[in-house]
Amino acid sequence: MKFTEAAGKVSIDGKPFERFEALPGVLRAQKVGLAEAVQVQEAFELVHNHGKVETGDPGDWILRAGEHDIYVVKDEIFRKLYRIV
Repeated sequence: MKFTEAAGKVSIDGKPFERFEALPGVLRAQKVGLAEAVQVQEAFELVHNHGKVETGDPGDWILRAGEHDIYVVKDEIFRKLYRIV
């Protein structure tokens, strides 16, 4: 089975799916637990130790969940998935 992703859409073995809900066997997942977050007020790059580079726009967040999971989250996604505690 081959999954491919382009422009936010997923194909399985060449068959495109517009929405995840249409994928066979899809389950819903919810994030739980605490994460540390900082909102950055200017455009930025997050360079990971293995060389991957993520970019962020003004207002995006850098999150650390666990010891090694650090990543960029768009502000609109952050506001849907997280709440400040």
